Amino acid sequence: MLDVLPQPGEPPISRTPFWRLIVKNAIKDFKLWRDLGIGSVLSLATLLLQSYFGLITLQDWQAHKKQWILSILIPPMALLLLDALWRLVRAPSRVYELQRELHDGEVGKLRSFKKSVEETEVSLVVARCNRIMTPFGNRGPSGEFLHVETAECVSITFENRRTTGIPGKVAESVLAKVTYDDPIGRSFQQDGRWNELDQPAIRDPLRSQNDLLRITFMPGDEHHLDIAAKFANGCFAINNSSFRDGVHRPERMLTGTTIRITVRLVAQNVDQTFSFELRNPVNGQMEIIPS
Repeated sequence: MLDVLPQPGEPPISRTPFWRLIVKNAIKDFKLWRDLGIGSVLSLATLLLQSYFGLITLQDWQAHKKQWILSILIPPMALLLLDALWRLVRAPSRVYELQRELHDGEVGKLRSFKKSVEETEVSLVVARCNRIMTPFGNRGPSGEFLHVETAECVSITFENRRTTGIPGKVAESVLAKVTYDDPIGRSFQQDGRWNELDQPAIRDPLRSQNDLLRITFMPGDEHHLDIAAKFANGCFAINNSSFRDGVHRPERMLTGTTIRITVRLVAQNVDQTFSFELRNPVNGQMEIIPS
């Protein structure tokens, strides 16, 4: 019997009983009555030709009738037996070939699906917009927090939402670019601050802040992007520099009761733009909503 067992690293034979598969493939396309009929017709034709040319006499036929009948039946039966044996010998290899073809086909589909998923951009979504009162202050000589004032802060929560039935993808090192446009035509852009990351103020002034600009979204992760903070003397855009150079910077001051906010998220497999409206009434609470 041919060795059809898979080698190390090759696909295994399925749990279906092995011999059942062998028998099933051995008799596949096996036309018993057709082959037997063709063989019998050929043997009978040979016998008739022998009789026609006088190679068989009537006396010989009568004396050896059984032998002549067997001579008609034995050749096709022998051919059928040889064919059956050949099919049984070849069946294990055929079973393995069919299993391998099935395996390669499934693996090919999985590889194509994996490649399509890997090449598809990650789609982040807005989970919610937030408003919270936040204390601002300085660090004391011993590192303690010294409260100075409380501000009304707004932020946007983005989510790497899973899609049912599709493997989740990771959005690595996502950078947020935030553009502010006020009603009088003033516009500026800055790199956004992901508020789960370190406060720049607690770092050595000589240390780079570049690692604070990007954050990774695992499947199902949510991360919060700071947008603005409203103090008694005005409303200001927030970024990492706000916690090192000071929050109340004139170049980051937001004027007007309605400011248009554009957030662009950029990474290797991410390039999305979201629009929001920041409502900043003079005597009311701030609110940020998608537009």
